[in-house]
Amino acid sequence: MASAEELLLIHWLPRQRWFAGKDRPVTAVRVSGSAELFPGLRFVVLDVEQGSATDRYQLYLGVGEAAPGGLIGPVGPGTVVYDAVHDPALASVLLDRIDAETSAGALRFRRAPGVALDTAAGGRPLGAEQSNTSLVYGTSHILKLFRRLSPGRSPDLEINLALTSRASPYAPAVHGWIELDEGDEPVTLALLSAYVPGAADGWELATARAASAESFAAEAAALGEATAAVHRDLAELFDVRETTSADLAALVDAMRAQLDETSRTVAELRPHAEAIGAVFDTVRALDDPPPLQRVHGDYHLGQALYTGDRWVLLDFEGEPARSPAERRAPSPALRDVAGMLRSFDYAAHASDADASREPSPGASSWAEETRAAFLRGYSSAGGAAVHPDLLHALELDKAVYEIRYEAAHRPAWLPIPLNALSRLTTTRQN
Repeated sequence: MASAEELLLIHWLPRQRWFAGKDRPVTAVRVSGSAELFPGLRFVVLDVEQGSATDRYQLYLGVGEAAPGGLIGPVGPGTVVYDAVHDPALASVLLDRIDAETSAGALRFRRAPGVALDTAAGGRPLGAEQSNTSLVYGTSHILKLFRRLSPGRSPDLEINLALTSRASPYAPAVHGWIELDEGDEPVTLALLSAYVPGAADGWELATARAASAESFAAEAAALGEATAAVHRDLAELFDVRETTSADLAALVDAMRAQLDETSRTVAELRPHAEAIGAVFDTVRALDDPPPLQRVHGDYHLGQALYTGDRWVLLDFEGEPARSPAERRAPSPALRDVAGMLRSFDYAAHASDADASREPSPGASSWAEETRAAFLRGYSSAGGAAVHPDLLHALELDKAVYEIRYEAAHRPAWLPIPLNALSRLTTTRQN
């Protein structure tokens, strides 16, 4: 029989922005692991059943007379349980434990070698919550909690540790992490990084410029240069290999599989499916395709911060809907380029989506100018050769992914990728 806490979580979880299964009812929640970290603070692993699928999530639960935020519900007379990320005193316990490199059962807290942590400030949740939750400690550290758990070490931790070893100015330095020691490889629960105070969120900056018809070209060119620099570092830090005809066939098969699956559930995509598939098929016969390497994997404006003189890239964990193996697999660097080009299109038309308007010609012009500046910056800084046919197919593949995501999570935004299909299927993007 489910406990009172588990029954509360069945109703609370689907209302959270980071919960991945909003399109399916939650049928059961079970606490499969827990550890007491401090009086009134408990770490739990949840097995969340939705039909035949089960996903794992982590929570840090606070228990007290009242909730400072994130109320889950009452668990007894005068006692409530809540999401502890909203309690600065309890959130600070996580930083203290990383600093001391303690353990609690299978839970391990790790501090990066040679890093001195500032533990004086309590943690506060960052306002923009997405698929993860981030806690900011003063002006020194930011702790990202991976709410939905994947097996093994997170690609985000893996890549950021590698970039930290090169002192890359385009990625925040790793200060520590939290992991769950189970199986052959520990599961990454959280990543502690250097905080970049005063930096502007790339999405917010770009959408504000687009809404006021201000140029974003200079910033886009600088972002292209930063992207090229990170791609060069990743090529040196991880394996790079030549692309074979079998690789091209597998890439096309994967793109077509996503297209077929999405067409079955999103009727608006079906009239475009044949034209999209024809673009995908051109990839099978590419001459001199670029090599395969580690990439960001889920690259868009929301994954970049602008300090005024440089860009800092975030969240190297890859697309949430892909398996850990898919996220780690070598890929064309142009996959990241395609993701950012699609993000410029989103930024240009975000105000149209909010107001349910038809796409404006001015927005399309802004997007074209911005994408051209990004590509110039990327190429001038030694980025991967921009193979037009491959980039065209990867942009379409990203648009199909967006259609799948928006249909399930943000139907009001579905017109943005759908409206892009006519342009992307009739004109090769250069």
